[in-house]
Amino acid sequence: MFGISGIKPIPVILAVQAVNGLILPLITYFLIVIVNDPSLIPVSGRHASWYNAVLILILGCVLVLGFNNIDKVLVTVFKLKEPHLLVVFTLSGIISLYTAFSVMKRPASK
Repeated sequence: MFGISGIKPIPVILAVQAVNGLILPLITYFLIVIVNDPSLIPVSGRHASWYNAVLILILGCVLVLGFNNIDKVLVTVFKLKEPHLLVVFTLSGIISLYTAFSVMKRPASK
């Protein structure tokens, strides 16, 4: 397909890789928010605190993987010397902490 159309596959593959790095963390975040929404889930059906802690840990891991994937694409496209792991871990930590605090401060019922 790429040979006939004259499109080089590498830029397309890199773009898809970057988009995939965003999709999974975004879906994970919204699932955590939804299962902790008191207007959608009754108090009797809500998760325990330890379960939310596990979900936040999973979100952190998915964020690290996703941001690392995006960083690899940026390093390749812009021909940077090295990956930016400090930025990857910092962004992942900030978003995970924000999610944890927003889940913890929600009222039990509406």
